[in-house]
Amino acid sequence: MSKKRSRQRMEADATQSEAARSNLSESPSVSQNRRRHVLVLLLAVSPFLASLLLSQGEVRLPVLSISERPVTLVFDEYLLSYGEYPIEPRPLLEPAFHFRNIGKFPVSIEELIPSCGCITPQLTKTEIPPGADGYIKLPIRTANEPPGPHEYSLTVRYRDTETRYADLSVKVVLPEQKVTVTPQALLVMGSSSTHQTHEISVSDMRDQPLNVIGASCTSPLIGVEPGAVRIQAAGRQIPLTVTFPEQLPPGRHHGVIQIDTDDDEYPQLFVPLMVTGSPRSADQKVEVSPPGGRLFVGRTNQEPFTVVVQMPENWSIDDVRTYPADMTATYQTATSPTDGRKGVVLQIQLPEIPLLETRHGMVTITANQGTDYITVPVQLVWP
Repeated sequence: MSKKRSRQRMEADATQSEAARSNLSESPSVSQNRRRHVLVLLLAVSPFLASLLLSQGEVRLPVLSISERPVTLVFDEYLLSYGEYPIEPRPLLEPAFHFRNIGKFPVSIEELIPSCGCITPQLTKTEIPPGADGYIKLPIRTANEPPGPHEYSLTVRYRDTETRYADLSVKVVLPEQKVTVTPQALLVMGSSSTHQTHEISVSDMRDQPLNVIGASCTSPLIGVEPGAVRIQAAGRQIPLTVTFPEQLPPGRHHGVIQIDTDDDEYPQLFVPLMVTGSPRSADQKVEVSPPGGRLFVGRTNQEPFTVVVQMPENWSIDDVRTYPADMTATYQTATSPTDGRKGVVLQIQLPEIPLLETRHGMVTITANQGTDYITVPVQLVWP
């Protein structure tokens, strides 16, 4: 029995020796593969052992580094929703986004970029020191907006130690409107004549509709006449006929049509317009720089808005009128005439709050005994 056991032990030892010799004779690639398999097993079983192996230089992995500095201008909300149902009818919607500078550096708001021209963003301040706060309003005049769901957005470009952007949005479902004005703006390109007319309509769906008691235009070139009331299925409609002179003066002309009503909620309605006559000849060319401006209603110590008008040397200015009348404009010749041209500097101011709550301002220059006109549109930003 002892001899049999000794023989079995000798055979087992021989088998183990053969396996050891086989392992020693393996190629380097096979050995590396086995080490990789062991490493994968260790990574799965023990993060501590994996980190130990990595520290011994067996496997080298790149080190990930994330170093993005947090934003400094923080808003209380970035999406303002009025809900999924139509809001109560109102002529003006005024959503506001409040912000605070939570960083260590001053923030300068450089630009407000609205998604459309139907909103005029209003900013309390452009320079925000650390810890200071403020807000941005997005007034929306609902009389010129169709009913249904709407989304208005605003991109805020600001700078602390680098340029940054913040996106703000307003979601609202507007109700079936009580009062609508169609079109919202009137654009006429090319030649016109007294036989060519355009129509603006005021629709009122309320039980007690308004009456139009008058209409006018800031441009002496344009005539506006209210027409007879039409009864439509959707409500009461009042058309207004817009007429032009037989021959428009050369160049581009801006204006504002004011519609007066007997309604306390909508005492005035406004429609901006632009008409373009034939191009001016090279020697009669007029350049306005910048072509338009912006003034803030009720802001104290507001700097005048300056416009430079380059015109022919032989032109003479008859009159300068402003709309609304609370806005003022003065002018003076800036440079001595050269090359048959001269520069005139306009200083436009808004010293007091206008009686008319309009955001469409206009400066109209009449020249050469009423044969030539120059217009400068001014956006009025209400608090």
